[in-house]
Amino acid sequence: MCLISLLATLRGAWLQSRPYTVRTGDTMRSIAEKRKVPLETLLKMNHDVSPDALTEGQRLQLPVGELSVRDQEILVRDLLIFLHYAELCFCPLRQ
Repeated sequence: MCLISLLATLRGAWLQSRPYTVRTGDTMRSIAEKRKVPLETLLKMNHDVSPDALTEGQRLQLPVGELSVRDQEILVRDLLIFLHYAELCFCPLRQ
């Protein structure tokens, strides 16, 4: 797998989102709990939104889905293998 395709896969997996419309009484924490999304992920995906000033009708982005632990392990393994071979091919041998 080439680095560009690996990075595209990572970007696609981590940045896919769907819209969510804020309802009366919603907080970032309550949305995260209701939608089973880590609060940190919700805050990162909506970094331009003040969590203390949510208003009814405001649009947020929620992740479509998280990568499974196994898929994360495979992507990290592939990245490490690629970096290892890139170092062997492009870095001069040290003596």
